[in-house]
Amino acid sequence: MRARLSAFLASVATAALLTGCPSVDRALDQHGAAAKAPLAALLLAHEDLRTRAPVTADAVAPIEGGQIVLRGEDRSLANAAVLYDEDLEKPAELANVYARLEGSEAMPDCAAFLAHKTYAWDPARKAHWSDELFGPDVGKALDFCGRVRTLFVIRTLELVKPGNARMDTRIVPSAAPLDAGARKDAGSPNDAGTSTWGPPVGLVSESACRGADVRCRFDGGHVKAEVHVFTVQPFAHKGAFLLDAESATSVPISGDTGEHESELERDLRRRVGAVLVEAVRKNIPNADVRGWQ
Repeated sequence: MRARLSAFLASVATAALLTGCPSVDRALDQHGAAAKAPLAALLLAHEDLRTRAPVTADAVAPIEGGQIVLRGEDRSLANAAVLYDEDLEKPAELANVYARLEGSEAMPDCAAFLAHKTYAWDPARKAHWSDELFGPDVGKALDFCGRVRTLFVIRTLELVKPGNARMDTRIVPSAAPLDAGARKDAGSPNDAGTSTWGPPVGLVSESACRGADVRCRFDGGHVKAEVHVFTVQPFAHKGAFLLDAESATSVPISGDTGEHESELERDLRRRVGAVLVEAVRKNIPNADVRGWQ
């Protein structure tokens, strides 16, 4: 473990000697040193979780030092970060995490900026790795990473992706206007009285759910995880709590775009985020957490 940590910090030091955009180099010089300790804590957390027993009940020890500020997107005032156990082994890369929470890429991005002046490798957005860096963006990101004093590490125990599309209804032609008591759905062509919703069709391929004339339902997704809480300096495991989230009972799908998969993933992500927010508020009284809802 000590050898891996030394190698990672050495790569950070080497990156400062590389040539590149002056504004990016300036951001690395100004903010890179402060980010080293929080980034080094990622490897320490990974080693800790390798041998830690499963969590059976919520228990987080008091965390001193003032308010813990955790944010999903606007991290200008945040001093805590959320990330995944799968990301910790290689801090400058992102693991393939379904329904990944917004903001969980922030610490890996900082590690990648310092190690090789790129964004963290992301299997979900492969082209993003080579996107051009801009000094102000790098500086803002490193400034956040340097402020981090509390880590919320999600260790996924169970993941069931939403799927198994079933066509609930399809608009079918009608020769006569709708009866007064007939079903009329907002946004459908029923307004003219020339069509009505037909009976459920049953299990179909997800591609059949494209188009404004169909409505589908899906088997819900489910995420069960542990969330471990670490302080950075001094490094310590403060406890953990359980997270259990399910897909919403109704998910609006933009049928005419064919983006049902991303809609379902976004829904599950929102549900996981909402459960996380409530769990942090419940278990850590001095935490100010917002976002993901």
